[in-house]
Amino acid sequence: MSLDPINNSEDYAVIVSNITKKYKHYERPRHRIQEMLRPILGKIKPEFDRQYFRDIKALNDVSFSLKKGDSLGIIGRNGSGKSTLLQIIAGTLTPSSGDVLVNGRVNALLELGSGFNLEFTGKENIYLNGAILGFSNSFIKSKYDEIVEFSEIGNYINQPVKTYSSGMFVRLAFSVQALMDPDILIVDEALSVGDVFFQAKCFDLIERMLKNGKTTFLFVSHDIHTVIKYCKHALLLNKGNQVYLGDARVAAGLYYKVEKYNEYELQLEGKRIDSENSNTNKKQNLKLKEDFISPNAIRFSSGSFDRLELIGYSIKNIEHDQEVLYVGDYVRFSFHFLVNDNIETILFALGFTNTANNSIYGKFNFQIDTNKVPRNLKKGEEVTITYDLKLSLLPDDYIIGLTINEMEIENFDIIESLSIQRYASSLINIFTAQITSFKLIVSPKDLFLPFMGLVDLPVELTTEVNGHQ
Repeated sequence: MSLDPINNSEDYAVIVSNITKKYKHYERPRHRIQEMLRPILGKIKPEFDRQYFRDIKALNDVSFSLKKGDSLGIIGRNGSGKSTLLQIIAGTLTPSSGDVLVNGRVNALLELGSGFNLEFTGKENIYLNGAILGFSNSFIKSKYDEIVEFSEIGNYINQPVKTYSSGMFVRLAFSVQALMDPDILIVDEALSVGDVFFQAKCFDLIERMLKNGKTTFLFVSHDIHTVIKYCKHALLLNKGNQVYLGDARVAAGLYYKVEKYNEYELQLEGKRIDSENSNTNKKQNLKLKEDFISPNAIRFSSGSFDRLELIGYSIKNIEHDQEVLYVGDYVRFSFHFLVNDNIETILFALGFTNTANNSIYGKFNFQIDTNKVPRNLKKGEEVTITYDLKLSLLPDDYIIGLTINEMEIENFDIIESLSIQRYASSLINIFTAQITSFKLIVSPKDLFLPFMGLVDLPVELTTEVNGHQ
């Protein structure tokens, strides 16, 4: 992933050079006609010889290069130019200026249903798309059964696609694009339409393709956690401008700051983080534990990492090896810290917030076991705190939040007898922050949820009939 001069373009799947895309914006409908008639009107009256539109830049001087077999997430708020950029790379849109070099066959899943003839059946559309991609009839035939099986369309494959639901559209469209041996696979948010089970199936296929190393992947999504998981690099766009290009986790962290900072400040912050990450210091020499992820998509509510720094975190399903989390699974949440200052005690709280911004769970370590609260920590030491939880929660996306406080040992030793006022006044906040998110879904084995409401609670059931249990 680079902005540097390229010596051998054959090593790259995509090279985007100074791409700009402009659209003409007319304030009133009549201005379109006046612009068309401008050469004639200008001869009648000189004041009519003027421009009746203003240029709107959907993209402004965007550049990057992506090596073959690599992955790039493109993130940004609505209207930032993400889809426009993908359409230019896919060849369905022409840039106003700049150049795009693409090495390899591009299979693109853009807006819903693009490339499908609504009057054709699913089967006919498979052959149509295969022909458009340049494949022979015999090759498409060899892939046909695999595509139909993966899409789970069943007998509807022989029905016109105009009768399909949006979910069926997505299943067939993704199956065609992903299974037709793409050199470059482009996915633009379309998977958000499908059900969670098919999404998991798609991302499992994408993961296998990336591990194989033969497919280059470009991905647009508002699900930042998914971008971090499947993309090594990311491009952050804001109002058509290139804000940051580099590590996906750094881009994710900057994405959450777009509302508060201007583009120049975000660019400086990105350069600062990249510089810190490239320096040789103790943090770089720390060996990240297996399966742990370095945090960069952090949103602080208070404090900072100055005294206690989160080096990595891990979310591991204890029930099975799959990365997907099902309702009722036991899941291990682990957090690895570097102590940057002497700390008397670490009062650690893990919390979950749902998409409605409701606090669903929160618990301090001392509320679980006061004997396991870290004490007398010295600068340079490392600490790992782990919560094993049964996720008896409603299926949803959950944000993970951490609150870290310090308390003097003399107060902590009598914490259970402290008044509310003294407890609150004795707390020293180190930081409170949102760390990452996770998705919880219903297991395909369950026909219905095992409870009603937001959470399940421990229960013992007794039934009596005529006084007898």
